[in-house]
Amino acid sequence: MFHSLVLTSLSLLSIMRKKFSNNTLLFVLLTVISFASCSEKKSKQIDPEFVQYISGFTYGTISPQSYIQVELAQEMHAVELNAKVKEKLLSFSPAIKGQTVWINSRTLRFIPDANELKTGKEYRAKLHLNKLLKVEDKFSTFDFYFKVSEQNYSFDLLPYSPLSSDDLNWNSAQGTLQLLNSATMEEVQNLFVLKGTNKEAKIDVTPLSETSYRIVIDSLLRTTSKENYTLHVNGKAIGVKKEEKYSIEFTPIPEKELEIIDVRITDDGASHIRVTFSSPLAMDQAMDGLIAASGVSNFTYRIDKNVLYIYPETFPKDELNLQLNEGIKNNIGLSLKKDYTYLLKIDDENPQIKVEKGGNILPNSEHSELLP
Repeated sequence: MFHSLVLTSLSLLSIMRKKFSNNTLLFVLLTVISFASCSEKKSKQIDPEFVQYISGFTYGTISPQSYIQVELAQEMHAVELNAKVKEKLLSFSPAIKGQTVWINSRTLRFIPDANELKTGKEYRAKLHLNKLLKVEDKFSTFDFYFKVSEQNYSFDLLPYSPLSSDDLNWNSAQGTLQLLNSATMEEVQNLFVLKGTNKEAKIDVTPLSETSYRIVIDSLLRTTSKENYTLHVNGKAIGVKKEEKYSIEFTPIPEKELEIIDVRITDDGASHIRVTFSSPLAMDQAMDGLIAASGVSNFTYRIDKNVLYIYPETFPKDELNLQLNEGIKNNIGLSLKKDYTYLLKIDDENPQIKVEKGGNILPNSEHSELLP
């Protein structure tokens, strides 16, 4: 956690929270506000008397693509909207290059130049209020603070799947990359290096959103020998000091028996159990008597090549015992060597990058609460 917001109970206890379109700003009707950095002990107090002049401002942790904004408590007459403000109304430490514009008669927005906000940096902003209004000396400048989030990523790779149920030679594997901050397509592509038998195997990157990508590893060759591919994910390409390796292993073909290569609980809109086998399953077999899950009375399932998807009507709490019977067969009649039992842990929340951004997820604005 980068920042905590501490609210002090004074006469003014109601809080006004607003979100802007870029999801990075939280506007707070001022009470005593203290920004506490997790890495620094000193607090940054804001005088609650500023409420007569300021109704909101950028705070907390923002993305490198964010803008900085201050909303005044009163309208300013005769301002030119969306035009560069020549007078220096906002200043920053460390310095930030960019331009200031009025987006309405009360709201001043500073738009940093590209790559000006540095990840991991904390900034002190200063609004020169005395250039806008007649104020007492103690209100001549309004100081506020924010921090730029550091880049990070998470990557999840699913097991391989054959391109065709009738041909086990050619396979692909799919993964999902989630970034904390946006990056260029070139930077994302440079995260990945694949090493293995087939030098023509390729990695395709498809954007799903500004910060998430589908990663498909294509043309993975499976042969009569045991094959192994290694996917290297190096965060250096996006400025992250993290490196991971993912192994994709193939048993020789033709197979002598059906094997289970992966079991996991996942969620692509509906929570389910995903079981991956070494080869495509027979489509005409009834799984009802071949699958048992503790604490699950009813479930549905579907087969997609070598993947069995199990959809419990409800999940038990904490953990689930999944039993897979040796009678499960692939599409050429090979079955499992024995029964298998897996203990699956059930989490209330799916693993993900913890995103700390001001104004992203807020309590109900009708109540005064501490923000985490």
